[in-house]
Amino acid sequence: MAKMKIYYKSGYKHQLSRDYSEATPITGCNITTLYIELSPDGRLTLFAGYAWDGASSILPDLKCLMRPSLKHDGFYQLMREGLLDNKYRPVVDAIFASDCCVDGVWPWLASLFETCLRLFGCFASKAKNRRIEICAP
Repeated sequence: MAKMKIYYKSGYKHQLSRDYSEATPITGCNITTLYIELSPDGRLTLFAGYAWDGASSILPDLKCLMRPSLKHDGFYQLMREGLLDNKYRPVVDAIFASDCCVDGVWPWLASLFETCLRLFGCFASKAKNRRIEICAP
């Protein structure tokens, strides 16, 4: 019997079980992938099955960070894949901070998160940091 192979990408911790959609200030784009859609009116939709790694770096996966990290990771994935211009990164980082406040993070802490993203997050939006496909066995 021939060996069967699987193909996958690693580095994810969470997976949406239902579609999530929300208006954003990033308008004028028309992007559709298997798991992400950004419509010209700014609506970001992440479809059931979308996987993300939660709050990156040293931040724990607190409930108040899950929705902000979901949207942020979706936007950064679009930038890594070259579908969304990197010029939107400051706006995306500001959306993350705003979402954190809405979801219960203290404003001063959300501001600190945004500053850290601005200073250290650029690598995560670059195409060279795209998740690569792995084959096993």
